[in-house]
Amino acid sequence: MNTIGAMIRLAFKEITRKKDFYVVLILLAVILFYTAQIRIYDISSIVRYVREIALALIFFFSAGLMVSVSARQLPGEKSQRTLGVLMAKPVTRGQFVAGKFAAAFFAGGSAFLIFYSVFIGVSMTSVDPAGGIILFQTGYLYLLGLAVLAALSSSFSYFMTFGANVSASLIVYLTMMFYGERLDLFAEHAGMIPKYFGKLLYYALPHFEFFDIRTRLIHDWPALPWSLIGILTAYAGAMCVFLLFAAWLKFRRQVI
Repeated sequence: MNTIGAMIRLAFKEITRKKDFYVVLILLAVILFYTAQIRIYDISSIVRYVREIALALIFFFSAGLMVSVSARQLPGEKSQRTLGVLMAKPVTRGQFVAGKFAAAFFAGGSAFLIFYSVFIGVSMTSVDPAGGIILFQTGYLYLLGLAVLAALSSSFSYFMTFGANVSASLIVYLTMMFYGERLDLFAEHAGMIPKYFGKLLYYALPHFEFFDIRTRLIHDWPALPWSLIGILTAYAGAMCVFLLFAAWLKFRRQVI
């Protein structure tokens, strides 16, 4: 546990040293402050539009930050020649895989929570405040999505280089965010081989769009049933376990 805690602290320090983190935080604060001050003919749609921009900024920057941190964990140890030292502590390979995932998720998740806390603080004082339950559900579900993204990028780092990992992780993430719901429909109208390949992708790839309920928050729709929140939590946990298990299977055969 001490070794895993040290991994988490190092990953968190890496996040706080990034200039991009502070640039986005300041930009986010300015946008949200402007949102809170809007009083143009009491048109709530303007507030919602600016709020949607702020949420998109939070979500996609947090995802990019999570991929960057997760993909760098294993290559960072190799480049600094500290991987052998960690394995000699002793740290089992399973503990190493779990620790690197936990470190990346804690660091990236903390950055997201900081951004989202600023959003909540300004939203609660704006002309059109959002409900507390849907605010919590939106943040919680996206945090689950970030956990799956951290597991995906961490797992890819045992199979490919840093650059390839970042590219592949972002491609999977953006594809599922924008086309995940329609991937099954695309497969239905394709030929025989593309159809089965599309079906395979639909059920095998993590559905990040499940964890994005920004639309419900922006338009003040009702909160999701807690039973559905529980199902999504179980789905995220299962995906993380599957991805990290695949990483462990690969890492246990690698010569250090």
